[in-house]
Amino acid sequence: MTDKRGPGFMMGVVAVLAIAGGLAWFLGRAEKPAAAPQANVIEPAATPPEAKLPPPVDLQSEAQPKPLVVNTPDTAAHPPILNGSGRPPPPEDPVVAKGTVVWPGGALPEDVDVTLYDVDGTDLEYATTDAKGAFELRHKDPLLAGWSVGTDELMLMEGKDQHRTLAPALVADLPAHQPGDPPVVMELTIGFAPVLTGRVTDRVTGAPLAKAEVYVASSFAAHALDQTDTVTQQDGSYTLPLEGVPLQGLIVWARADGYQSALIGPQDFAPTANAGEVSRLDFQLDPSAVLKGRVVDAATGLPVEDATVTVGSRFAAFVDESDWEITEQDGSFAIELPEIPVDGAWLLVNAEGYAPAAMYANGPWPFVEIKLQQSITLGGSVADAAGKPVVGAEVRVAFDGDTRELDQGLYDETWTDDKGQFELKLETVPMDGGLLRVESGTHAPFEARLGEVAKVTAGNRYDVKVSLLQP
Repeated sequence: MTDKRGPGFMMGVVAVLAIAGGLAWFLGRAEKPAAAPQANVIEPAATPPEAKLPPPVDLQSEAQPKPLVVNTPDTAAHPPILNGSGRPPPPEDPVVAKGTVVWPGGALPEDVDVTLYDVDGTDLEYATTDAKGAFELRHKDPLLAGWSVGTDELMLMEGKDQHRTLAPALVADLPAHQPGDPPVVMELTIGFAPVLTGRVTDRVTGAPLAKAEVYVASSFAAHALDQTDTVTQQDGSYTLPLEGVPLQGLIVWARADGYQSALIGPQDFAPTANAGEVSRLDFQLDPSAVLKGRVVDAATGLPVEDATVTVGSRFAAFVDESDWEITEQDGSFAIELPEIPVDGAWLLVNAEGYAPAAMYANGPWPFVEIKLQQSITLGGSVADAAGKPVVGAEVRVAFDGDTRELDQGLYDETWTDDKGQFELKLETVPMDGGLLRVESGTHAPFEARLGEVAKVTAGNRYDVKVSLLQP
């Protein structure tokens, strides 16, 4: 029998079934009790904790700032100084340096940035002066001896499209500073850089030296790459504006073909209230000299063959000019280095089986004789403030004539063992020219002159104990 029911009939059946199913689902859900709240749901506190916000900084206020107060937690009497990011520094960081930026020549430019540098010249923190030129620099970690504080060059606007440049100011070579120590108070005086003038002549004949080169550079790590130079005229005269470098700790040197370079400094130049004021420095150059000498055994007086004699300068500006020679069978050597001024020069001798030896120039070097002593071993231990051994700490003894970046590789190093102890044979660096630095990733670095902390224990052995602080 044929089913005569069409598609309309089937659709009606489907609709009825769907309605019936939906009604059953609704009735079943209405009878099901609500789920109990989960046990790990966190209810809001009845009284929310009071938010601890930093004190507001009113950038529009024209009120005069109150005097700076040493080591005070009273933020009302000690308004926060904005740092370079436009935010107050964290209140928990102690003040390490504070003071004022002054300019005797007129009104101080607004918002002068002041930078804190570590001993390596790395910028650590920034602060911005207030309306009176006052600033504070905060830092939570210890600072090794040699840190510094300074400004950058400043643009002084004059009229709509005119400006003049004020030289940066710097206070450098500051002593070590621990968190909690009283802040170092300083005054940074800015002004126009003077124009350096003078003549370069032959010391023997007095004749002017044309096309001699005159250079100016900073002796501080934070500005080690800042340098400016010029060339003398036919009459030996030169003019060199001291632009782009801080006026503190400058070295100035002159050199010419066939002559030994001569250096003046480091010295400070006073900033001037008026642009274009002149300071004068004259140079008299000597003919190029050859440094000659001999290396012998201190105990026997016999010559030391194949010793390495290196000559360089303590100023980073001459790091590429250093050179070395190997002693002959009779222990003799000769080095001609006209590019390195005698002032600031050093001589380092290394030989297998001997302790290194160094000499520092304080005038023209005559023939020199270097006597080498027996080799030296440095031993010791590294612990934290609680006396617990520090494992894997880097122990490095660097030659103080090398740069802070150790560009010439003049150092000896090792690491502490699982008991925090170390032993290091000094093959490159002499005791009296060594700078001991100990570093661990979980502690503040330690640095001191090796001769001041190492104690002789027996013959050619020295011992040192280092305690590292938390950063």
